[in-house]
Amino acid sequence: RGRVEDSTATMSKATAGKEESVLRQDEDTLVLEPLVQAAQESKDSNVATIRSIVMKVLTEPKLFAGYDQIKAILQDSLSSAGAEGAKLSHSLDLFSYGTFSDYQSDKTKYLDLTGAQLLKLRQLTALTVVQHACVKAFQSKGGTGAVALISYQEFAEALQLPNVAENSREVEDILVSCLYMGVFRGKLCQQSRSLHLSARHPIRPRDVPVSQIPVLAEQIRGLLTLLQSAQSNLDQKKQNADVETRAMAAFWKQVDERKKKNESAAMMRWDQDVDVGGGSTRRQKRGRAAASGDGGNFPRFPS
Repeated sequence: RGRVEDSTATMSKATAGKEESVLRQDEDTLVLEPLVQAAQESKDSNVATIRSIVMKVLTEPKLFAGYDQIKAILQDSLSSAGAEGAKLSHSLDLFSYGTFSDYQSDKTKYLDLTGAQLLKLRQLTALTVVQHACVKAFQSKGGTGAVALISYQEFAEALQLPNVAENSREVEDILVSCLYMGVFRGKLCQQSRSLHLSARHPIRPRDVPVSQIPVLAEQIRGLLTLLQSAQSNLDQKKQNADVETRAMAAFWKQVDERKKKNESAAMMRWDQDVDVGGGSTRRQKRGRAAASGDGGNFPRFPS
């Protein structure tokens, strides 16, 4: 029974996570579609118009993936726009799969980002840290473990904030903004200075560079192997549980049959012993009659 309840709880959590993932994909589509349409309508426009579209895309607070799709639509116009087009293209790549450290290493390649865009880039960087931690934990634990926590130090290094003691508040502010936007789910622990990631909720995806597609494909094949192994283990446990269930059912059936048999035998003995007319037993009467020899009359005790 306990195993069945555990399996049901696991399936319920998986179903809830899948439903949340589907809802999130629908929300992302609603955010991305107007931007894609605007890019389609402006792909043959001048550089100033294309720049305004790109700036709007980079500023959208609810967009965390799809920058590569915008770039693909504007690719021809960006290629023919010279240095300005290159900056726009590199900026879209940065938000697709880059990090804050990439931006810091060579700002001249990118557009001058606004405060809102810098916050978005930091959020995307924090998301990348979480994604890498999830992959690392998944591989190290054979696909069975969940990420328990990620230290502020890991986020600080990616965000170019090396001194966690002095910058922990800034790290927390970025993580809080991610939690508020639903980028990932979890709880912050100030005592351990870490993010306790919730394994029951999916994290948002990011765009994947073309160069990483073979690596991603290999990771997916590894995931498929782990899932097949997990399914095989579940099937074996289900078979064992079925065998145990049938054995327990047979055992309790035998117990019930033996109980009924004993109760029936006891009732038969009771019926044989009880004298319905008088209340004393026939066996006692016959025994006393035989002992007295007077045809069944009991002897009188002396007064």
